[in-house]
Amino acid sequence: MVIFRLIGFVLIVFALMLLGADLVSTLEKNGATVIRSLDQILRLTGVDAAPWLQRKLPPEIASVTILVLSWPGWAVLGVPGVLLGMASSARANRAARRRPRRLPSAGSDEVKVAAPGSPAMIPARFRQSGKKLR
Repeated sequence: MVIFRLIGFVLIVFALMLLGADLVSTLEKNGATVIRSLDQILRLTGVDAAPWLQRKLPPEIASVTILVLSWPGWAVLGVPGVLLGMASSARANRAARRRPRRLPSAGSDEVKVAAPGSPAMIPARFRQSGKKLR
């Protein structure tokens, strides 16, 4: 679906922006590696998610969610973006590789391959009456 591909693309773009910000921060600190977690990025925007998650979610789910927030922001957004992109493109590739329909010919046991739009794909009522499809 197009919407999943679009969401995946947006997530990948945000992940690349966060990775670029980490690289620039690393260069500013003379090579000292800077990798910001998603929690640090949210706090930079004024959102402290950890206390809210601990209050609103069950303890097991809250601890897993807080663990994910401690991962690098570019990884948390990039991995789902790549997975969504791959899943939606695989589905589109399957639809594009669909084989043409095989129709039995009128008087024999052999099977003919009918291309979309060929006379064999036109319903019999239109072929016999002379009506045009388009």
